[in-house]
Amino acid sequence: MAKKKWVRASVLLLVAAVAAGILAGCGSSSSSTSSSTASSSAALDIALQAQLPASIRQSGVITVATDVPYVPFEQFLSDGKTVTGLDVDLMNAIEPILGVKFQINNTAYANIIPALEAKRYDIGWSAISVGSLGGRARRTSSCTSARRSPLWS
Repeated sequence: MAKKKWVRASVLLLVAAVAAGILAGCGSSSSSTSSSTASSSAALDIALQAQLPASIRQSGVITVATDVPYVPFEQFLSDGKTVTGLDVDLMNAIEPILGVKFQINNTAYANIIPALEAKRYDIGWSAISVGSLGGRARRTSSCTSARRSPLWS
């Protein structure tokens, strides 16, 4: 039962990410310079937040296992500590919608699934495709709808 709720929350998280991306694309800017810090006017969605596991709602933090660097999705800035990239931009856009913060943890790619199974992290976010999971696909929940999206081209 808990896995079913987590799958639903994962799908809702993806929907929130796509919605945040669409909303961000509808904004306007008076500056011609780009910034790695996402700004969002997205509002908290109580219904989506309610789908998160109770532990995440209480802590307000989703711990993320990712393998840095995988440019352009995630990479370190020159300080060697700050993570930036497309995945981070998506996380920043989703945070106000779910009312949470993402805590990014650099993890070797091969250790992401075992770390999730050991419940050290809430999600794995590191260009993990269903095809790359092999036998691990039976041990995890994965959302593949992004590849079927017209935005994925």
